[in-house]
Amino acid sequence: MQKYSNDPENVPRLVRAYMNEWDFLGASATPREIVEEQRETLFKGIHLHTVKELLAIANEKGYI
Repeated sequence: MQKYSNDPENVPRLVRAYMNEWDFLGASATPREIVEEQRETLFKGIHLHTVKELLAIANEKGYI
């Protein structure tokens, strides 16, 4: 186990480690029902591209 002192220079490393653990455990994932509700209320009529679609568009335009 890594031990850290109260040195302010450790703060960025601690925050990064905390966020990595948080993401890995899925704690940053919004519940599906909230996502679907917000998609309907906030983005109605807007097509949200998937990563696959974005890559296809970039390939067609010669960006990749």
